[in-house]
Amino acid sequence: MSDQPRRFAERLLHQLRRAPAGRIAALAHREFRDTLTSRQRSALVAYLTYAITVAAVRGVTVSVRKKQLGLRDVVVGPVHIHHYLPGIALLATAGALGVRGSDKLVVHCLAGATYGAGCGLVTDELPLLLALRDVYWTEEGRWATELILSIVGLVGAYFTAVPFWRALRVDLAAVRWRAPVKRSEEDA
Repeated sequence: MSDQPRRFAERLLHQLRRAPAGRIAALAHREFRDTLTSRQRSALVAYLTYAITVAAVRGVTVSVRKKQLGLRDVVVGPVHIHHYLPGIALLATAGALGVRGSDKLVVHCLAGATYGAGCGLVTDELPLLLALRDVYWTEEGRWATELILSIVGLVGAYFTAVPFWRALRVDLAAVRWRAPVKRSEEDA
């Protein structure tokens, strides 16, 4: 097995630590805009939103279960509203955006974010949907779901954006190796 992905990640992290945050953000934005196609951008946004949604939902559900932060289950009358229901609504919205179609970058990214969040909400409750009983907090429901959801989100985001990561690495290397600006005595 190749060490290339690990070495790439180590070099990128090293370069990120040395560059100012504003410059990194500007480089990342430029590479996002210039390197990726509209399909790659929307897929990257979808995967990142998916991973963020899963992490947020996990945090909220643990807080609800432990009765922390004053959070409670969403209940309408006697019915507990599971988070796959808003997920289905978001997936339907993403489908409508996709069917309508648009050439605008904002619409592509909005559709990707809506789809990613909807997928995150639905797939987080897969054990409930598959077993037709609430196994969310059992060992069988918890560890497998957390592992798979994390892997899908992170691996998908990485491979969707390979051109972006490569271009960002080149730009960061150029920033790092650029000669320091010499000041004249008048500027001092």
